[in-house]
Amino acid sequence: MSNGGGQFGPTMQLGTTGAFTSSSSIAFPDEAAAVDYVSVVNSDEWATCRAKEFQKFQTDSGSDTVVTLATRDEPSLNQNGFESYAQFNLSGPDGVLQRYVLISLYRLGREVITVNEEYPALSDADFKTFTDENYAALVAAYGRINKLP
Repeated sequence: MSNGGGQFGPTMQLGTTGAFTSSSSIAFPDEAAAVDYVSVVNSDEWATCRAKEFQKFQTDSGSDTVVTLATRDEPSLNQNGFESYAQFNLSGPDGVLQRYVLISLYRLGREVITVNEEYPALSDADFKTFTDENYAALVAAYGRINKLP
């Protein structure tokens, strides 16, 4: 992987709740390229383009769902390799929130892990299970990356 490489992870589904998580990772040739990549994802242009892509998918699928960029901020952003965040809200035409889509990037040197989470409103117990399982998977990924040369 001297020139870099990428890998998609599995998609995890939390029972029948409609909550899903998927991930991917990219190993860049060097840390500077990884920093540049995260900078692009952190740009307003990326967020606007991504929201438009989500909206186009909804429209092309015959859905009347409205996609909005809710926030790029999260309390633990810029800690422990957590370098990028975007929350998109999917609402009905009546404005009622239907689903959340979260995109988080974690950088460890030249490696970047992207975690995509999508879920409807969840009970407190399901939300805790969902976030705990996502965290455990991320910790495992960090462990694998830290073993790389």
